[in-house]
Amino acid sequence: MNKEEELGNRARQFAECLLSDNQTYHNHKETMAHACVVLEIAIFGWIMSDNGWEIATGINKKLFLFLFTVVWLMLHLYIRWQLRYRRWAAKQDAGIRRMLGEWTYKSPTKEQLQPYKESTPKPPSSQILIDWFIPNFCGGHLHDLAAKNYPIQLVESIKEASSEKDNSLYIGEWLVTILSMFLFLIVFFRKLWDC
Repeated sequence: MNKEEELGNRARQFAECLLSDNQTYHNHKETMAHACVVLEIAIFGWIMSDNGWEIATGINKKLFLFLFTVVWLMLHLYIRWQLRYRRWAAKQDAGIRRMLGEWTYKSPTKEQLQPYKESTPKPPSSQILIDWFIPNFCGGHLHDLAAKNYPIQLVESIKEASSEKDNSLYIGEWLVTILSMFLFLIVFFRKLWDC
C-alpha cells in the first residue's frame, strides 16, 4: 500500500468515526429539545389548571408576567439551542455522507486529503441572534466546525451541505418553536387580561 492509499484509508476511517459520533450527538440534541418541550407543556398544563391558576391569580400581575416570561425564555432558548445544534449535526452528517459516497467510486486525491488550514467563516451576529429565537436559514454554524487539520474535501463537503437550504431540517424546528411561543402567549395574555 502506498502512502497516498494509506492516507486515504485513514481519512475514510476518520470520516466514518466522525459520522458515528455525529449521529449520536444529533439524537441527543433532539431528545433534550423534546424533553424541554415536555417540561414546557407540563408547566403550561399546571398553570392553566384550576389549582395552578388559583395560585397564579394570587400573585401580583406584573410579578407573575415577569417571572413567567423569564422561565419561558430560559426554556425556549434551551430548546432553540438544542435544535440549532441538532440541525448543524444533520448538515455535518449530510456533508460527511456526501464525501464518503463520492469516495466509493473515486479515490480522493492527495490535494483533497491535505489538512484544512483556513478558519471557517462566522455568520453575521444578527443572523445568529435571530436563529436563537426562530429557525433561520442564514444563522448557520459553520464557525462551530473545528475544521483545522480536517481533510480539505471533508470541510468543503460540509460547507456545501451547510449552504443548501433543506426545508425538512426546519419543519420540525418550526413546529416546536411555534408550540413554545403559542403556549407562552396563551398564559401571558390570559394573565394580562385577568381582572
